[in-house]
Amino acid sequence: MRTPLAAPTMRRTAMAAMLVVLLGVTLALSSGQGHGAAQARPEALLLPYHLYLPYVAKGCALSVPFVSDRTGNFEVFNLDVRLRAICLNLTNSPGQDVAPAVSPDRQKIAFASDRHGNLEIFVMSADGSGQTRLTLHPGMDYGPSWSPDGMRIAFVSDRDGNLEIYTMAENGSNVVRLTDDPAADSQPAWSPDGKHIAFTSTRDGNQEIYVIAPDGSNQRRLTWSSAPDAHPTWTRDGRLVFTSARDGNFELYVMNADGSAQTRLTVNEAVDSQPALAPDGQHIVFVSNRDGNPDLYMMRLDGTQLTRLITSTADDWGPAAQ
Repeated sequence: MRTPLAAPTMRRTAMAAMLVVLLGVTLALSSGQGHGAAQARPEALLLPYHLYLPYVAKGCALSVPFVSDRTGNFEVFNLDVRLRAICLNLTNSPGQDVAPAVSPDRQKIAFASDRHGNLEIFVMSADGSGQTRLTLHPGMDYGPSWSPDGMRIAFVSDRDGNLEIYTMAENGSNVVRLTDDPAADSQPAWSPDGKHIAFTSTRDGNQEIYVIAPDGSNQRRLTWSSAPDAHPTWTRDGRLVFTSARDGNFELYVMNADGSAQTRLTVNEAVDSQPALAPDGQHIVFVSNRDGNPDLYMMRLDGTQLTRLITSTADDWGPAAQ
């Protein structure tokens, strides 16, 4: 039985510290702020929440998983982008279920949940059945991202004292640490060709986007902005769409895999964040509070043809990427 909408108030208050880590700019989205949020709350980006969520075409025609608190706590849902309707509730837990990431064959979904006390990574079938825990550690594990061959999962953990990037086999075994830096490394996103993992780090004093090889070698910085750059996600042709506050408030940008040709996609006083490739590969689904509260929107890769996908009083965020 689901928790009534009014019941989680005390629990969610207690979860506030965790959500600062998880949500990143979603905190600014929820406040209904735009330009002011970017200026007043840059610290919310220091430990950002990563969501890289490939779509699930099971139970829906063209579906995009996302996270919502519409039932009282954070759960994972599927949105049919053509019908603009929720077609499947994938999780139903008294804890907070976040960060879904779909396997390349679309048969499994990895996600993070605190249902057992702290954030761990789980896996389930594409219809939400067979939910199984992959990590078991006192530290916080979250932000899964599948390799293109489906054999490994990149994720974030503070198990060694601070946030670092790790990989593990798809069954949770053979955990390997990739980054080793006193700063916060998070938001891993595996490239379509499997050769790179994009991630964000505060190692140079400001949150920027980097790439690393899957074996931990060849770490390179891609962005050099004085404002936070976050939420990298790959397009099919190997470019990166990301969020940045470099022009005064959080907007979406795109760049080549080497960091060149950085181009702004959205121009709005609200917060635009958490970009993810849509199922057709030609559109970007993202989160914006331009109409009041965090909802999902979609536009073409060049920033045109903006469409609102959800109209809700709930906080809807973390759209899926293919």
